[in-house]
Amino acid sequence: MHLTSYKFLINEGGFYSYSNNLFCDLMLDASESELFQKIRIMARVGHVILALGMISFFYFVPKVFKTENLNLKIAKWAGMLSMTAFIFLSTSYHDTFVTITGVIGLVALIPLFIEYYKHRDYLGLHSYYGMFCVVLSLFVFYIFQTKHLIEYLPPIQIISFILDSIWVFWGCYLVNKSYQRLAVS
Repeated sequence: MHLTSYKFLINEGGFYSYSNNLFCDLMLDASESELFQKIRIMARVGHVILALGMISFFYFVPKVFKTENLNLKIAKWAGMLSMTAFIFLSTSYHDTFVTITGVIGLVALIPLFIEYYKHRDYLGLHSYYGMFCVVLSLFVFYIFQTKHLIEYLPPIQIISFILDSIWVFWGCYLVNKSYQRLAVS
């Protein structure tokens, strides 16, 4: 789901603000207004599509590397499990699923970070960018869990989402490129 800079009604007294609200705020049952009902449905559908895309990303990301080892298997399966739990962020158990998603995601991201570091010569800039995105994602999770610097989380979350999206699309491009090389061989 792509939202422009318009302000969307989030409840009778306020508006959705990119600098003050987290993405998950769009999925809250905070208002019964007709406009917000439509926004909430779109946000939840977009959220599920994002989760399915990320499950696919974690399935394919090991293929960016030349060989699949234990670290990449852990990253693959823990990442897919984490993104499956991510689907449930739109429920009333949001905070619980943020923690579950984050902990399982940490299990996925640490071995992925190690592999990016080990293959930095082969993968070049993609490797460094991937390591940066992993650290940024961990920082976002840290802020949410500890509430330290929480007032800065909305813009940091937006920046993280944009940068992570670039990382995911770049990884998909590399996987596609390696498949094309195999098809020609």
